[in-house]
Amino acid sequence: MRPRAAASNVAGMSCPAPIAALLGVALAVTAIGAGVHGTAGAASWCTAVATTCALVTVLRPGTRARSLANVEGTRRSMAAPAVVTGRPAVTTAAPQSEPVLASDGLSPISAEKPRKVATLSRRTEPSEWRSSGAGEAAGDEGAWVGAVEAFLADHAPAVDAETGLTTVVFTAIVDSTARAVRLGDHHWVALLAEHDAITRRELARAGGRMVKSTGDGVLACFDSPGRAVRWAARMRDAVRPLDLQLRIGVHSGECRRTADDLAGIAVHVGARVAALAGPDEVLVSSTVKDLTMGSELRFTDRGAHQLKGLPEPWSVFGLLAS
Repeated sequence: MRPRAAASNVAGMSCPAPIAALLGVALAVTAIGAGVHGTAGAASWCTAVATTCALVTVLRPGTRARSLANVEGTRRSMAAPAVVTGRPAVTTAAPQSEPVLASDGLSPISAEKPRKVATLSRRTEPSEWRSSGAGEAAGDEGAWVGAVEAFLADHAPAVDAETGLTTVVFTAIVDSTARAVRLGDHHWVALLAEHDAITRRELARAGGRMVKSTGDGVLACFDSPGRAVRWAARMRDAVRPLDLQLRIGVHSGECRRTADDLAGIAVHVGARVAALAGPDEVLVSSTVKDLTMGSELRFTDRGAHQLKGLPEPWSVFGLLAS
């Protein structure tokens, strides 16, 4: 076989590049041995085949392109960051040439120990953190957040849902004792039943709540001072057909609601204001007058009064007929 034909056959081989390189080295050694023993033809033939194998190894179509592609792919895979899907990924950084300080800023960390960098996806669930290497860091953060939430829950001020701003209304039947003696128990109880029925009806219309009966009147409460005053005026007029007259006092303040009662200084102020009222009169404290400013309600000054048990005088105002 001639060198050119052999080279053509070798170029058409589909053997891998490493095998072709080894074949070329073997033929080169054979050519050297043939030259030493004087067989010039064989030496020339072997030399040609060896040269051809070397060229095929380097210049064979696709070999250089694949080699460059492999190098480029390796370089990109090393430079590209870790792709995070649904689970935490842990990558190891190369050892650093300079010493790294610990979190305290003083203790050096050996550069030979690689640092683990945990990259967490936003879609990663806490249950998945526990089953991965990144779960250690995520678990530490979760424990810290849990500790803070527990601390805030233990030290948060308690909210008293039963305490709030309320308008209280006290009503009292004028000369109730003398009326009961004059009517007798039977008729007096029947009259009180009619009085209570009117009270509940008017409260339902005004959006108020009956707290309790005081024997000859009621204690009611409202969320709005304006509705409380209007209800007081309607009650005054509604019991007149029963030949009853009412004293009514209205005050707004902080109250604490219990199961069947109201407590607080505002309740005492309301009772004292009602005690000052005359027959068929609705008195309000200065607080109620100020809170209803801008409404159609009009008041007249009844002066300042020293309410029993309170340190300072209170200004009281009478409701004018609309």
